[in-house]
Amino acid sequence: MNDTGHAKKPASGKRRIGRPRRLTIEQIVDAALAIGINKMTMQEVADHLGVGKPLLYNYVSSREELARMARAQASRKVGMPEDAGQCWATWILQYAAAVFDILTAEGDLLEAWIEGGSQPAVDVGSVIMWVEVLGRRGFSGTEALQLRSAVSHLVIGAAAANKHRLALRKGGRTYEEGVQAAFAQLSRQQVDTLSPYIEILSRDIEPGSWEFALYLLLRGVSQSRHLVGAPVQALPFSEIEAPQS
Repeated sequence: MNDTGHAKKPASGKRRIGRPRRLTIEQIVDAALAIGINKMTMQEVADHLGVGKPLLYNYVSSREELARMARAQASRKVGMPEDAGQCWATWILQYAAAVFDILTAEGDLLEAWIEGGSQPAVDVGSVIMWVEVLGRRGFSGTEALQLRSAVSHLVIGAAAANKHRLALRKGGRTYEEGVQAAFAQLSRQQVDTLSPYIEILSRDIEPGSWEFALYLLLRGVSQSRHLVGAPVQALPFSEIEAPQS
């Protein structure tokens, strides 16, 4: 108080901006996901929430801890499929769809995984799940984990392609425009060869596209299960015949 009995104002005479307010962990984690786990800084999270950066440290100890919490929350938003006695291939489709949703969700989870930011416990839980679920359907542990690896490679590639095309859209471009630009550089003979397939080449990675590749993979497993887990040198690639027209 000053001599007149009135409260003192800040020296600048202006109202202070970013004064402390109550937050929740959920608000902070949501802000981190909105910015992107790989891109976010504590200052950016604070600015997003309209608070001072020191206030965040009352809730999280570091950027690394916040990133771990954000990855965990994003993963929990998509549930893994339960074993309800469905066909083994149907369960794998449900698992693959859940992983695809996680990797393409808000928050750059795919990028964080690529850079080694995923939690080991998540991978361990997935390994146990595959061994148990497929084990109940007669698959050995080796078969289950070899199949998990193949499915993971397919889904990760589909998720990366999906995020690439989303990034193009954010930049005001489309994948189809890129295909058209590439066509403009081709010879007439090359254009004639590819023109009937431009719709397929321009298709977005969406439900019904990457799942088709998964179906072909699992169909092959059903017919050649005895080769699951075999070394590459033992796989009879030369014996695969073209489909009959």
